[in-house]
Amino acid sequence: MDELLALWLLALALAGYGVLARRTRDAFHPLALFLLGWLGVFAFAHFDVPTTYDEPYYALPFGVPTYFAVLTAAVGFSVGFLLAGPRLAPLDRERIWSQLRASVDRGRLAPITVGLFAVATATTVYFIWTAGEIPLFSPRINELRRTFKLRYFGYLYDLHYAAALFSAMLAAWSPTRRGRWGWTFLALTSALLLMSGGVRVSPLTALAWIFIFLALRPGRPRVRQVVVAVVIFATVFGVIEQYRRSQYRLDPGVLNPRLDLSVPATLWAHSAASFKNLQLTLDQVTSPLHLGLTSYDLPKTINPAARSVDEQINALYGTHNTPTFLGFLYFDFGWGGILVIPLIYGALTALVYRRFRVAPSLFWLIVYIDFVLAVALTFRTHRFFGNNLLYFALVVACVELLAGRRATPAQRSAPSRPAELQPAP
Repeated sequence: MDELLALWLLALALAGYGVLARRTRDAFHPLALFLLGWLGVFAFAHFDVPTTYDEPYYALPFGVPTYFAVLTAAVGFSVGFLLAGPRLAPLDRERIWSQLRASVDRGRLAPITVGLFAVATATTVYFIWTAGEIPLFSPRINELRRTFKLRYFGYLYDLHYAAALFSAMLAAWSPTRRGRWGWTFLALTSALLLMSGGVRVSPLTALAWIFIFLALRPGRPRVRQVVVAVVIFATVFGVIEQYRRSQYRLDPGVLNPRLDLSVPATLWAHSAASFKNLQLTLDQVTSPLHLGLTSYDLPKTINPAARSVDEQINALYGTHNTPTFLGFLYFDFGWGGILVIPLIYGALTALVYRRFRVAPSLFWLIVYIDFVLAVALTFRTHRFFGNNLLYFALVVACVELLAGRRATPAQRSAPSRPAELQPAP
């Protein structure tokens, strides 16, 4: 019965994504990604993929509260997006690409990119020197990866994201073959340096920034390009995962005998298990209402003592996956958060998407990318309004101030909205 219901949910997720992506000609349309990731991974969670479960509650079937929370969030986010968003018109990649390119002075962006890369690389070297070894290649990888990104300095290390993206932009817009190869090399080097920390999300985030930008190029995405992107993501994830398991190979005694390390089980553990943790949260947590300390990073940054909330969550789940973005909302606001905030997130996501389509720029590209990733990862964790968004919005605002081109009088007098977003007559 669970498998049959899962197939219906999967069909709904694929149909929703297919209809929206085809109508808008946008493979990264936020609402399409949300439906695909949210309902698709929830469907995956119904299957007994692992041969053994390292947590007994993973084997429990989903109950009514979990179905209610998941489906309510899907409806709420969709309604909020459709109420606040533009018409589902085709994405005009040619206009967005040309306006984005025209908004940047490549001659000034190039030295800024090299400078960001130098700062991020120097920080990487400093981290390695502090750790005494490269975490990725160390038997202590699971220990070092948690201490590799030192407080405050970690934001300098994350500048590799911006260096990788700007390098990809310069490569795509370079008039010479030599320039394209040079900037591509710099982008890939940033991703490789991010891999050295042994944290999967770091290089994958940099690659996601690059691929979301490249998806804006005029023309329809080719199957070959999609396959290459999937292979690169899978390779990076697989390499880091294998190094993360080096501790088990050196000392099999630390391995949980119930843990299934097969490829399907690993994929299930990093995605579907989050919904099992959501169910545990809804069933066992009786006193949430942390009023934002769990969902948002900024209060914990202002008041470090508030990070004890994170310790409570870690104690609940141990080293296992997070309870989807709904779990954090439940900790903070109870059922009110689950019922109301997804609708607000849907509306805000639509407003960001609309603003980027109307007037693409470096600043709105970064904000758009951050919201796309937050939407795509709702099945796993809460990424809306994280410190990374605030930090990179400030960084890119400074870059745009230094490398952005001011609008000409003709551009300032042009209509503020493209034809595709103008209200219907």
